[in-house]
Amino acid sequence: MDKDIIAFVQNKKDNVATVLEDVEKGYIIYLKGGKRGNLIALEKIPKGHKIAISQIKKDELVIKYGESTITILRVLKDNMERYI
Repeated sequence: MDKDIIAFVQNKKDNVATVLEDVEKGYIIYLKGGKRGNLIALEKIPKGHKIAISQIKKDELVIKYGESTITILRVLKDNMERYI
């Protein structure tokens, strides 16, 4: 796992990021763009998918491009929710 995996955050208000390549479980994902930091992938994530960069609870809004996009209807996994 010596490969740098990048996820891009469009806006500092966003609570999701887009992974720029396929991510295997256990890889470290480095956030770039509107927010910095890193996460550990709890599952395999396909290129282009969005990942939560902070916990998003049921009925909370997903923020992408600084705007609300959808409401979370169910939580998939703690701290690593994903939506399509």
